[in-house]
Amino acid sequence: MMSMQAPRYSAKTDVGLVRKVNEDSLLARPDIGLWAVADGMGGHQAGDLASQTIVEQLGRLSDRLTPGELLKAARGAVHDAHDKLREESTRRAGAMLGSTVVVLILTDGHFACLWAGDSRLYLLRDGELSIVTRDHSLVADLVESGDLTWEEAEKHPQANVITRAVGAVDHLELDKRHGEIKPGDRFLICSDGLSRYADEAAIGAILSAGAVEEVSDQLIQLAIEGGGADNITAIAVEIPGGRQAASATYIPPMEEEDEATLPPGRAAAHDPLAGGPLTQGGGAKRDGGGDDGDILDEIFGKDPL
Repeated sequence: MMSMQAPRYSAKTDVGLVRKVNEDSLLARPDIGLWAVADGMGGHQAGDLASQTIVEQLGRLSDRLTPGELLKAARGAVHDAHDKLREESTRRAGAMLGSTVVVLILTDGHFACLWAGDSRLYLLRDGELSIVTRDHSLVADLVESGDLTWEEAEKHPQANVITRAVGAVDHLELDKRHGEIKPGDRFLICSDGLSRYADEAAIGAILSAGAVEEVSDQLIQLAIEGGGADNITAIAVEIPGGRQAASATYIPPMEEEDEATLPPGRAAAHDPLAGGPLTQGGGAKRDGGGDDGDILDEIFGKDPL
């Protein structure tokens, strides 16, 4: 149950210019402070079913839960969707039924997110746009291992290969991050139909300008103008109070080998776990990392992976 002033938001999904079926799904539950995007895979009558199954399970969550209970229930809902998709895959003789997912939960002064796959959560704060999530993808792993740069990854022939998805494998792993929020923060949840067809500088410029109620429409149009070869989904959420800068600076993901060469404090800007633009005054943290007795665990609970 969310007691803070209800955030303003916009949410839209579009089939794009090439696909005949929209396999993306979205959910907006401002009554409980929860938003989600799922990007299905497997083709017609598979990908759309996968993403819809996830949002249907999340849509059933009670509006009477504490933040910790809501996070646990959201995780359980995604796992329930995973089990349903695995059962359906068996009924279809092993057909691929899978979907990415990003879930954003907001409560008084804090956020939490759960995700699997390459759909993303961005945060715009004080004019700086950063990625909160880490892509579960082949190219992200290659960048992390030092075999690719991010520029090379964007053009890699297997850039669309993901390494985690709801329903796609026997065991589902969800990652979690949580941290503090500030008045005026704007979050963006999107499928890769946006992030692959629009550069982050343009995304940041739109996210930082104008009413948040218009942002999703504008981002969809941006991706369509960039090619629109995939389904496109965007949810923009604004924390009440405060004002965003008139323009945004994108902080790209950092390659592991570059961290030691960055100026003092620069690494923090890239990693929401390190404190910095993403986590000023607090700090997002991964499950199992840091001190489980901090205020974020008191709010969201020691939710295990």
